[in-house]
Amino acid sequence: MTGIEHVFYRHGPDSGFSNVSKFSQGTFVKDVSSYVDNALRYGKVTPNGPGGHVIEYNAGKVIGRSVSGAPTSTIKINVRNGVIQTAFPY
Repeated sequence: MTGIEHVFYRHGPDSGFSNVSKFSQGTFVKDVSSYVDNALRYGKVTPNGPGGHVIEYNAGKVIGRSVSGAPTSTIKINVRNGVIQTAFPY
């Protein structure tokens, strides 16, 4: 499973997982890819352990719901050794 497949499988609008944030209905993989791309270009980068970084980016519009169910415009990305581990509405 590729990184984007993992992200959409777990956090897509129709994901069957509970207790996870989800992207809004009508969101497609290409939309998530765009959010991730913008976050990597313009987001706030914070070191997170050896070889790790957390990137947060406000997309300027609601992109999904947080774990608590609140609408959110922020995406959070975890990167380890240059590889995206996950990305989700935050």
